Amino acid sequence: KSKNNFNLVINQILENIYTDKLEDKDIFQIIQIWKNAFTESEIIKKNSNFAVKICNRLNELYLHNEWKEFIEITLQQFVTFLEPDHIDILRMQFQLGRALSFNGKNEEALVKLEEVWEKYKKVLGEEHEETLKCADYIADFLRRLNRYDESLEWHERVWKSLVKVHGENHEKTMKTKRDMIWVLNEQGKREKALTIWKQMLESSEKEFGHEDPRSLSTRNDIAYCLYDHGKFVEAKKEFEELLELRVKVKGEDHQDTLNTKDWLSYTLHSLGEKEKALEMMEQVLISQEKVLGPNHHHTNDTRDKISQWRKE
Repeated sequence: KSKNNFNLVINQILENIYTDKLEDKDIFQIIQIWKNAFTESEIIKKNSNFAVKICNRLNELYLHNEWKEFIEITLQQFVTFLEPDHIDILRMQFQLGRALSFNGKNEEALVKLEEVWEKYKKVLGEEHEETLKCADYIADFLRRLNRYDESLEWHERVWKSLVKVHGENHEKTMKTKRDMIWVLNEQGKREKALTIWKQMLESSEKEFGHEDPRSLSTRNDIAYCLYDHGKFVEAKKEFEELLELRVKVKGEDHQDTLNTKDWLSYTLHSLGEKEKALEMMEQVLISQEKVLGPNHHHTNDTRDKISQWRKE
């Protein structure tokens, strides 16, 4: 009876936690509750997806050492209590591959990620959303390692599957195409990349309109590419036009709007318009404190940047 009561209480606790709201001080208490249930197979089986969500939250909070440790100890329990091809074992192994990549264990991470991708294909199918998510992560990881040709191969594999599932004009398909263009840009083929982006924008605005998310995302890529190329005057124009659309579509405090304001601030600063840059960055800080909270890492980064600019 005592054991049944314990299982009931733990299950009720885990079922009523919103992991996306947990902060540092809370998450460690929840992890300890989870560890207390490690000997109870029914709790593990019933709440395995909860552990995956905890992993995601640890990563979002930049607690990478704790993230990797939690993955490793939880995987041991999953292997003991769950079926070998259980989806949450695969999800946790995917998390492990990501954690290894964050810790600089690049080759070990790639081996793990490709192994998980093969398992996803077997269990879920090659065109399943989670299989494609794993392949997309591999493509992006290879890009970060400057292994551009391999990155393009993986992106193209994802793009072809997305075209088959959703069509060429779906938001996910177009995002993958933009990712492929970013690889070209980082290979040094900047003018080619910029030309393709402008063609995409023209096509997207013609078919979906200026305010469609696909058009806005492509315009953002163009603006950042111009900034990255040192073409600050052109970048300023693009970011200003994008900001006007972001405010209209998403509102002043939406994260996409704040990101655009952030990059416009950097562009203004690069052009020597430092007072305007500081004023806009201060607007970003006010919104972040309201939306994200005063102690969020993005809020802290913005506050540090403002402090740095004030000293110039």
